[in-house]
Amino acid sequence: MDQLSHSDSPEENGAAGIPRGRDPISDTPPPRPDDIASISDVDSDFGEGTAAVFDDMLDRSTPEYRELQRMIGALAATFAEPDTRIYDLG
Repeated sequence: MDQLSHSDSPEENGAAGIPRGRDPISDTPPPRPDDIASISDVDSDFGEGTAAVFDDMLDRSTPEYRELQRMIGALAATFAEPDTRIYDLG
């Protein structure tokens, strides 16, 4: 069983002792911060650039966004049945 390395340094670990820069739920790198608001001439296209920073934007503007995502997955797993589909309607 792998163990997380522990450091008391606040620069290396967040408040929960989890190494910064990692998502403890999926163990994937966090989304990169966006700079869309600083660009003066932005169209309303939801293209690749917006999609790449969308989770970061929601995480900063929606309280408990990551917990909500976790709960949605748990609920979907509870009600999912074999050979059926689950649709994410946004």
